[in-house]
Amino acid sequence: MDMIVENIPNVYNSIKAVKEMPDKCFELTGLLQQIDSRERDMVAQLKKEKACNPCKKPKAYVETYFELVRNFKDNANKTLKCYGEGRRNMWNLIRIAVWPQLDNLLEEGKGLLNKANQLMMEGLTHSEVYSRGMRLPVVELIGNTTKGLQVEGLSSIRKKAKIIGIHGNLGAGKTNFMKLLHNDVHGDPEQYKGVFWAGAPQEQLTNIRNLQDCIAEAIQFKFEDENVTRRSGLLAAKFKNMAPGHFVLFLDNVKEPFRMHEVGIPIGGTETEDDFWCTLVFTASSEDICNKMNCSTKIKMDLLPESEARELFLQEAGWNTHCTRSYSLRMEKIATDVAKQCARMPLVITVMARSMTGKEDICEWNNRLNELKGIVEDIHGDEAKILEQLKFSFNGIKDHTVRSCFLDAAKELPEGRQLPKQSLIQHWVQNGRISRKRTRGAILTSSVINDRGHTIIKELQRVYLLEVVELDGTVYVSMNKWIRKMAEKITPEEEGPYCEL
Repeated sequence: MDMIVENIPNVYNSIKAVKEMPDKCFELTGLLQQIDSRERDMVAQLKKEKACNPCKKPKAYVETYFELVRNFKDNANKTLKCYGEGRRNMWNLIRIAVWPQLDNLLEEGKGLLNKANQLMMEGLTHSEVYSRGMRLPVVELIGNTTKGLQVEGLSSIRKKAKIIGIHGNLGAGKTNFMKLLHNDVHGDPEQYKGVFWAGAPQEQLTNIRNLQDCIAEAIQFKFEDENVTRRSGLLAAKFKNMAPGHFVLFLDNVKEPFRMHEVGIPIGGTETEDDFWCTLVFTASSEDICNKMNCSTKIKMDLLPESEARELFLQEAGWNTHCTRSYSLRMEKIATDVAKQCARMPLVITVMARSMTGKEDICEWNNRLNELKGIVEDIHGDEAKILEQLKFSFNGIKDHTVRSCFLDAAKELPEGRQLPKQSLIQHWVQNGRISRKRTRGAILTSSVINDRGHTIIKELQRVYLLEVVELDGTVYVSMNKWIRKMAEKITPEEEGPYCEL
């Protein structure tokens, strides 16, 4: 008797719950409809947010939320189906089994509905973490020497070397070589989660902030603090919070050694594959800087061997290989002499060769060689010689509009900057470098002006005074640092009488 009395409340609650089940099932059905409707709203909002900014990605929890909704709908529909199968008998065991699930499902569904409202209010997407700069324009050098060094450099990066220093002669092609490494690494997003390129400032030691600013700009990070120590912590945290994986920072033209922790470069990491690891690759003029930076790998860039220098010159000049053997030998002799006068420096050889493209007469080549010898013999100092040799290419341009556009581009393209091709053309038009009128005063159409701008860029690219690279369908232009230095040395008299500067 006592046992019966004790179980009366339980029996009463069970009967009450079973009687309430129709109302709760009805409530659950309505909740399912609301969640289904809100899910469609979220999908529509996602599409709208992505359309406004294609770089945006769904927040991590949004994907999780959709998974939770799918599971909830499956469980709710199964529960409602069980309830329907037991409707003919109030005391059917199936219906009794459904009873405890209903309250849980109602609570879960209301939570999902509230969460959907919150997510939609906060926004469903976020800007994807910037983890890659652009591919860089390079001169694809020929010869086994550079290819061997390229293999060595990539191997060191792949093995997670902490610091790699590239040093060597002035004009030996250190920057171009590092660009080759950068583009190789850039093209492997599975292996390298982040790839960045920055140019070191001229006086980084006297002002660490300048170096921090250069690196921050490369990773699209903006400081809100002027304290160098706090900025170093913020910069290191920015790197580490991007994503787990291997990051590579390329730093060009380091003038003096510096301490990584003072700047905020989190070199190294842990050996676990999924954890953060950062490799620094930099160029410097001396091996001493590499030693003071404790480089785990040092790569020396020597001037090109004579045979490779000659091959590079002939390749870039577009030399006709179908001539007679005696003529061919004479041309190769001149090419060897020109390469020597260019001090076997890849950039100078390339620029010089492109200025001779289309010249197949041996007298023209000899004349060019004699002009070059005359200039080099009168100049003292490696840098001055390089700049005067590069000026050969500029002097070969006879169109004053092209000359003016080149000098204007040098001001618009500081080191490390890439500008959309179309933006540079518009800048030339706005500054009057490209005239809107014909000689007789007729107004040119925008299409004709645009074609003229593209033709000028093509001509400057052909003689290697501008570098052009395409990324995601957009064409960008940039300028080599030596070409820019050469442009800065050109006087108004050398520029030409018809330029508007």
